Amino acid sequence: MHRNVAWLVVAVACGRGGDDPFAGSSAGSTAAPTAAVAPASHAPTVTVTPPAAARAGADAVAAILVTPPTGYVVNRDYPTKLVLAATPGLALAKSAITRDDPELALDDAHVAIAVHVTPTAGSHDLRGQLAVVFCTTSHDQCMPAQLPIAATIAAR
Repeated sequence: MHRNVAWLVVAVACGRGGDDPFAGSSAGSTAAPTAAVAPASHAPTVTVTPPAAARAGADAVAAILVTPPTGYVVNRDYPTKLVLAATPGLALAKSAITRDDPELALDDAHVAIAVHVTPTAGSHDLRGQLAVVFCTTSHDQCMPAQLPIAATIAAR
């Protein structure tokens, strides 16, 4: 049995997708630099923390932490993937990070991603789309989610 569930929360929109977890997605969210979404009963929590003191021309790391909705776990068998949008003034170490990359760690309770960037001086928007699947703890129901990821990285 499949149920369609729509999650509507500030800075995070999840949905039931088809075969392509990125179909119809948009990475142009307007989340605050550090966005923690208050969990609703069926909403994941997404926290994006930009580097505290980024310097122009130096490697900086933005941290992403995703926690499943209450009663759900991260499906570790699904090919979880973060796709990042190109941004002028922000060189990405990788434009895509998958569960096979050392920058992405996951367990039943979390998805943690380290995004390495090299900014130029100024303020730059980091945008991306995370494809992940959450399942009930009994694994009898799974729901794919497409989570927009957004942060502003300021470098001096």
